[in-house]
Amino acid sequence: FCKQNDFESMLPDDTKARRMALSAETLRQTEVEDHFTKQKPEDKPPPYSDKFFEEALIQWLIQTDQPIQAFEHPAFKKIIEIAARAT
Repeated sequence: FCKQNDFESMLPDDTKARRMALSAETLRQTEVEDHFTKQKPEDKPPPYSDKFFEEALIQWLIQTDQPIQAFEHPAFKKIIEIAARAT
């Protein structure tokens, strides 16, 4: 009768069967891989090298319209010293 009339049975055995079917789907143990996405090789920053650091400094100098003397300013040198200790 229920299937023919598109009726959801509320009999205890039927509701228990629906709950069991639903809990079997939701109680699946998660894995670490579920929480992370693979990173494409081109998205990863290149490993540190003096060459890449120098290129980044020059790019920063040009894009922010800094004078070349900015590299010799004590505050800039302090920033670089702090960053060097971070690794």
